[in-house]
Amino acid sequence: MGRLTRDFCNGCPLRGPAKHFVSGVGPKERPDLPIMFVGEAPGEDEDESGIPFVGAAGTRVFDPLLKEVGLVRRKVWIYNVLGCRPPSNKIDHPDAKHALGICPTNTLYPAIAEHQPDVIVAMGATAVRALLGVKSVKLGDVRGKPVEVIVAGHRCVVVPTYHPASLLPHRRPQDRGYVVGDFRRAVSIAEGGDFNVSKHYSVLTTLEDVEEFFLGLANVRKLISFDIESQNHSEDVVDVQRDKILGLSFSWKAGHAVYLPIRHRPPFHYDLQDFWGKDQEYVVSLVRGILEDPQIPKGGQNKKYDAQVLQCDLGIRLCGYVFDTMYASHN
Repeated sequence: MGRLTRDFCNGCPLRGPAKHFVSGVGPKERPDLPIMFVGEAPGEDEDESGIPFVGAAGTRVFDPLLKEVGLVRRKVWIYNVLGCRPPSNKIDHPDAKHALGICPTNTLYPAIAEHQPDVIVAMGATAVRALLGVKSVKLGDVRGKPVEVIVAGHRCVVVPTYHPASLLPHRRPQDRGYVVGDFRRAVSIAEGGDFNVSKHYSVLTTLEDVEEFFLGLANVRKLISFDIESQNHSEDVVDVQRDKILGLSFSWKAGHAVYLPIRHRPPFHYDLQDFWGKDQEYVVSLVRGILEDPQIPKGGQNKKYDAQVLQCDLGIRLCGYVFDTMYASHN
């Protein structure tokens, strides 16, 4: 902890205003209950001290919650998605959104790979999105439902819940019982208790996983839903000839989905970089084999845009597209 000296902070808009980069804390040795708690971003008190969850949300809500379910700080890992405080604590501030493309890849995900927690409690929508690999989420729909995921190559169970700050007296303290129940569920899972996995999501981060996934997908002859995650060439302006694909998500049955990264922003600048390096063209060829196969029916949302960007950016000509939810909504 201390002043911002980390290389990956170069170019991040949160670096200048923040006083401290707030590292995660927790045991160096694997505890009896390997649980990690992940919040959203440091607040004012955390920015001053360099320690996560020491402000009102930490001392008045988070710490008592841990005690109520039989846990103590020193025996759990505590992290945030962002290491620096966003302006005015606003996680939706443009600078915070920029930082979300840099910080988790360099701090949170490596920490998960190192500690390998059995259970991660995702506190707040930002943490849930980062850990489930989804672009948007309605927290009330997923709260308390365990999700089996692969994060940074590590398989674990994520338990989504509300952020402790939301339980402060001036907000929604009546939701405290829900969060207590979610914390208890996390403890039970870590102890080896039975649980029903609500959904199965994963992020494909190894070439072996990619090959295995597309081999199985090639044998699917029912509707496959897919979507692209793109970055506009110009902010808030759609340009199908210049927009770039960051990744694609696929779902082939209820409750199961994967995300395949194609590009990412490296830590030192905002230019996009191929995720797969020398294997980039090979991975794209596997995607092409599925999306250009007319025998595999496909569906999704606003595929007119997706089809154009796929062709202009990756040279993929979409075939077998049979259902679009945007078109269906107008009928």
